[in-house]
This record gives sequence, structure tokens and C-alpha cells, in this order.
Amino acid sequence: MPLYKEIEVDANSRLAIWQIDEDAADLKWELQWGQEDIKRFSALNDEQRSMHWLCSRVLLRKMLNTSKFIDLQVDEFGKPYLKNIDLKLSISHSGKFVTVLLSNKDCGVDIQEIEPNIERVAKKFISTEEWENIGEDDRLDIIHVFWSAKEALYKFYGKRKIDFRTHLTLYPFRFAEKGVVTGRIEKDKYSKELPVYYRKIENYILAYTVAK
Repeated sequence: MPLYKEIEVDANSRLAIWQIDEDAADLKWELQWGQEDIKRFSALNDEQRSMHWLCSRVLLRKMLNTSKFIDLQVDEFGKPYLKNIDLKLSISHSGKFVTVLLSNKDCGVDIQEIEPNIERVAKKFISTEEWENIGEDDRLDIIHVFWSAKEALYKFYGKRKIDFRTHLTLYPFRFAEKGVVTGRIEKDKYSKELPVYYRKIENYILAYTVAK
């Protein structure tokens, strides 16, 4: 599994991206399997989902640089957490890439392959006010930044019942190949403003955020 890119987010947070080009059989040998891991993997009935699952676990092991068992669990909301290691993490995958973000603080990461037809569903995650600030220049890339950045904010928040149009907001920004946009999570009594960093990688948009 070739390491595609590493990003030092801050002194206590780092992100890695791997490009998938292995066989599932080879990846399985690199993991230590608990009963829950076996159960979760067996429930995956799609080859790509299985590869994403395997690669994310192998990448996590390499980032932690440990030979001990990594007890990766998911909470009641489906958010992954490390039961036996005092670090926060976020995981994302799309197409040929898998990414893991590790930090000592709450964090969220998302990677999305750019889809030409995304505008058909964009109003499901972009509000009317946000849409008014999207022009024709770099339109497809900007829409994907909205998608990926809001997914990163959603993972940071870590709970369900989030409306991407009303509870997650991105302030106006000008697209660049590598940039930052200010995002806001507003849900019930929870309110938080965060910088969301993004970059275009080949035909993908990566976005990530870490608590200040």
C-alpha cells in the first residue's frame, strides 16, 4: 500500500492518505483481528467497501507504528474511536483513496471523488444563502468543497440528526487548489466555529478540521 501523502496538521495532529492497489488477502495479514472486527468485516458485501475497510485499518496501524492490538470501536452514533489508545481519529474513503486523521483533539476528515453530476443533489447540503455565493468560476470544485467540508464538520460533531443546510454553514470563500474556509456547526445548544482546510488532489477534494 503506497503512502500517497502525509500532512502535519499541527504539533499533535497528522493526516495520511493512501492509494489502494493491493489484494485483500495481503491486507488481511497485516491486521490483528478481534471478534468485532471479524463480525464487521464479514457483514460487508461489497468489494470496494471491504477494501476501504481493510486499507483504513492497515493505514491506522502504520500511523500508530505499533504492534499491539488496536481496539477500534464505533459509538452509538457510528463515530469511530480508539478504546485502548488515547487519541481521537476520523476516517474517510472514496474511490482509490483512504485517509485517516489522528489527533489529541476532536477532528473530522472527508475525501470525495469529484462527480460531474453533483449539482443535481447539491441543494440537499447547500443552503439558499450559500448557493447565492457560488458563481460559474470553479463551480464544480466549489460544490465539492461544500460537500467535503460539511462532511468533515459532521464527523467532528459526531452525532446524528444533522441537516447539512441548516445546522452546518460555510462562510463565503474563493476557491484555490489549497485553501481554508470557516465553517460553523449550530445545533440546539451546540455552537462552534472552525477552520476547515481543503485541497484538491487529482480528481478529489480533501477537507479536514481539528479543534482549536
